[in-house]
Amino acid sequence: MKILGFLFFFSLQYLFYTTGLLSESSSYINCTGTACNNLPASLKSQINELPSQLDSQYLSKIINNMNEASAAVNSVSMLQGVGSVNTFQIGAGMTVSGSQQDPITVKYRDVQFKDLPNIGAGISPTAMIGVNLGWLLGQGERDADEVTNRSILHRINLYASGFKVNTNTADSKASIPDSFHYTGNLSISQAGLGARVDIIQPGDGIFLRFLGLNAGMSVRKQDFYFDLEDTKSTSSKFTLGKLTGTWNSQTNMEYSTKTYSVPIDFRTGFQILRMVSIFGGLGSSKSMSESNMIIQRSGPVRFTTDPSVVALNSAASSSTPTTADIAAGNLDMKLNESSKRNFSQSYALLGFEIDIWKLKLITEAYLMENVKSVSAGVKLDF
Repeated sequence: MKILGFLFFFSLQYLFYTTGLLSESSSYINCTGTACNNLPASLKSQINELPSQLDSQYLSKIINNMNEASAAVNSVSMLQGVGSVNTFQIGAGMTVSGSQQDPITVKYRDVQFKDLPNIGAGISPTAMIGVNLGWLLGQGERDADEVTNRSILHRINLYASGFKVNTNTADSKASIPDSFHYTGNLSISQAGLGARVDIIQPGDGIFLRFLGLNAGMSVRKQDFYFDLEDTKSTSSKFTLGKLTGTWNSQTNMEYSTKTYSVPIDFRTGFQILRMVSIFGGLGSSKSMSESNMIIQRSGPVRFTTDPSVVALNSAASSSTPTTADIAAGNLDMKLNESSKRNFSQSYALLGFEIDIWKLKLITEAYLMENVKSVSAGVKLDF
């Protein structure tokens, strides 16, 4: 009961946060060389003012998407399944989450970037352990007796999970396709404690068995970091007044987030032939995240007055002139956005468990307003 009190106390610290958002940015764009020097003064000023527009119209939305995906994966990655334990169980699995919304077009005066990707993603490997409190305190197996003979302590199941991994593309080179032209690092550290209580106890039966109704709450934390460096230049197009720009550049991206989540949900379901369990439920999670994202691009830029020659310029050598060229230059961009955010996510869940003696194969799907998550794993149930 002390653990339940611990969870309840710390959950209150999050459940009564007022939803808010605090963002900070430190970004710049530098355009140098003949192409930039020849631009009209009005266009030069627009380039200087563009970082704040990219931050507000694009990067702030991307970091919010990433925050929501990270909070989703942090909230649902404990691999609890139907939410009941006979004696104790151990397991491991993976949870991924993602969101994809309509592409974003950034427009500021005479500058326009079209169809920028609008996505968010999260991932969390996990190892878990679950234990029935009645069995832990010497009351025997929960499923050994009829429902009416079970101790009240058999209604309570405790969970703990955690995982830590540090890897990079060099370590995983053998499993990365040749088309993946990035190098980078990935670091994930997560931990959590949870408890579930049977409001209505699971029933008896072999052919069709009611799994009862249980409520659960957990406190979870995740630290997530990755950086990616593009080893191959890619070409991007944008408009600047009546000019069309072609920017051949390499992209570096860095993202880090620290997320705390307190999910609460209710689960119920039924089991067929003591082998296949189908369960579902509803829940809500309160999360607090602190994140930072940096995107850097740098490379030669060329402006043309005729859009039809842009494709030619991007494929040709920089020393190949065209009649529509306005020389070449270099464009260097750094976008830096930081965010602190408290928010809630409601979700519906659906899952399946297949029991093969002591082995459980589990899959769970979670649907939220902007994010979808999927968990899969295996557990040994004793």
